[in-house]
Amino acid sequence: MLPLVTSYATDIMISTPFGMISAIGTYELQIMGRMKVLMWLSVFEGLTNLALDILFAGPLGLGVAGTGYGTAVAVTLRSIATMIYLYRKTDIYKAGNGRTEFSDIKEIISKGLPESAYMLVTALQNYAMIRILIVYFGDDGGTIKAVCLFCYLLTNVLMNSVQGSIRPLVGLLSGAEMRKWVRKLMQQGIVVIMILAGIVVVFIEIDPVFFYHLHGVSDIPEGGVASLRLYALCIVFIGVNAIFRMYFANRGAQRFSTILTLAGNSTMPLFAAALGARFPAPAIWLSYLFATLIILIAGIIRYVIQVRRDNSTEKADIMRLYMSVKPENAIKASKTIQNFASEHGYSLKLANRARLCMEEMVAYSVKAAGKKNIRNQIMVCFSKDEVIFMMLDDGECIVLDEDKEKQSMITDNYALLKKVAKSIQYQYVINLNFTILKFREA
Repeated sequence: MLPLVTSYATDIMISTPFGMISAIGTYELQIMGRMKVLMWLSVFEGLTNLALDILFAGPLGLGVAGTGYGTAVAVTLRSIATMIYLYRKTDIYKAGNGRTEFSDIKEIISKGLPESAYMLVTALQNYAMIRILIVYFGDDGGTIKAVCLFCYLLTNVLMNSVQGSIRPLVGLLSGAEMRKWVRKLMQQGIVVIMILAGIVVVFIEIDPVFFYHLHGVSDIPEGGVASLRLYALCIVFIGVNAIFRMYFANRGAQRFSTILTLAGNSTMPLFAAALGARFPAPAIWLSYLFATLIILIAGIIRYVIQVRRDNSTEKADIMRLYMSVKPENAIKASKTIQNFASEHGYSLKLANRARLCMEEMVAYSVKAAGKKNIRNQIMVCFSKDEVIFMMLDDGECIVLDEDKEKQSMITDNYALLKKVAKSIQYQYVINLNFTILKFREA
C-alpha cells in the first residue's frame, strides 16, 4: 500500500503549483462574473481527468500511479486553459506601468491569512483525527472518515457556489464602505447556505447507508451509520463560518479571524480524545460539531460588537443621491449634484469637484470603450465635511498608466481626478469599472 500511496501522492504534489495557479484564476473569474467560463473549465478538467485515469490505469497498465498522472495532467491543462483565457479575453492583467508596492503585498497576504490558517489547521487536524479514529475504530476509522469527507465535499459544492457568487459583491461593497449592505449580503448568503446545505444534511440523516453505497462501501463498519449522522450535524456551520471569515477579511479583522480559526479548530482533537474516553466510539464525531460551534459563537459575538461599533460611528447626517446617467446627459446630471448639495446645505465646493470628476469619468468611459451606449450607475454620499462619489460603468477595463498621464495630462482621463479628489480607489469587478472618489475640505 505504501508504494502505491507514495506514487500517487508524488504525482499530485508535482501538479500542486499548477493547481495554485488554477485556484487564483478561479477567483479572478469569479470576481469578473465569468461563471459560465468557470463552469466549462471545471467540466473540461473533470472529463480530462476521467479519460486520462482510464487510459493510464487501463490500457497503459500504470495502476494507482496512472490515476495520479491523470489528475496531475488534468490540473495542469486546466491551469493553462485558465491563463490563456484570462490573457486573451480579459483585461485583468493589463495594469499599464503600475508597480506592486510592498504595502500591496502585505495587504494581500493579510487578507488571505484567515483562509490560509483554515487550510493549515485543517491539514493538521485531519492528521490528529485519523490517529484518534484508528485507536477507537481500528482500520474502519479510515473508511468512515473517507465517507464523511465525501459527504462534506458533496455539500461543499453547493456552499462554495454561494461563497463564490457573493465574494466579488462583498469586496465591491466593502470598498465603497457600504457596511450595512455588506452585512445584508452576508446575511443573505448565510440563509442560502443553510437552506442548500441543510437539505443535503437532512438526506444524510434520513439515509446514511445510501451515501456509504454511493461512495462504494458495501460492508458498512460497526458504528459507521451513527458516526456519519453525528458528523453531518456540523456541515452547515462550516459553511456559515466560511462566510464569517470572508466578512472579517473584508472588514479588516483578519487577525481576529486567523486566531479564532487556529484556536477553535485546535480544540477538535481534544474534544475527540475526551469523548472517545467516556462515550461509545461514534460520539467522537461530535468533536467536529463542538469545535465548529465554538468558532461560530465567537464569530457572532465579534459580529455584534462590529455592528454596534459601526452604528455608533456612522454619520447621522449622511444623505445619498442615486443616478443612472447616459453619456449625453452627463452635464445635466452633474448639475443635479450641485442642486442636491444646495438644497440640503452641503458644501458646494465639494459638490462642484464631484460634478467635474463625474463629467470627465463619463467622457473617459465612452472614449475607452469606443461606444456611447455605456451604462453609468452613480451614487453620491453627502455629509458635513465629505463627499464620496461612486461610479459603476460597463466600459473597458481602465488602465492607469502613470507615464502616459504625466506626458499628456489630458482632462478626459484619470490624471485630473487624482488632482481634484482627496483619494481615488478603483477596481474591476463583475465586468464593471468601479471607482470611488473622496472629496474633503483641505
